Amino acid sequence: IRLGCLTSCIVMQKHNDSMIRAVAIQCMQEMHLFAPKYINMNELVPYLLQSLVSKDFLLRKMSISFLRQLCQKESDEVCRIAKAYVEETKPVGGLICLIGERGLEYLLFKMLDIETNFLLIRDLHDIINSLLCTSLNECTLKDWLDMCKDIAISADGREMFYFI
Repeated sequence: IRLGCLTSCIVMQKHNDSMIRAVAIQCMQEMHLFAPKYINMNELVPYLLQSLVSKDFLLRKMSISFLRQLCQKESDEVCRIAKAYVEETKPVGGLICLIGERGLEYLLFKMLDIETNFLLIRDLHDIINSLLCTSLNECTLKDWLDMCKDIAISADGREMFYFI
């Protein structure tokens, strides 16, 4: 049954309809909740990142929801995989390239400037809080404050990023 569910999710992820891809994310989220050791995080996180910066609201909503769940328990691994994905693929333009500059946190902060839906903004806050709580062992509060300062400086209107 587990293999059938995973196969169905993979097929739905490749579909052209964004609603079906959003259902695939939801199915993977439920699989991760009940059988986390059977989910390949190295494939999942890049897919969520692509959905995170999609123009489609439903894909963004589902990927933010799933990232929120992942970052509550496995934030270090999610950040590591996201950074490795960006270093490997070297995306040009768009929001994903921001991960290479400062990490997943920087992308999430930038999304707060763009996103307009209250519930998505709340979930982005929750993800950032989870990342902050788990990363304080590795980086200092000064690093976080420096990142916030950089974001505030870049918010003067000269630098705009759009969903791809």
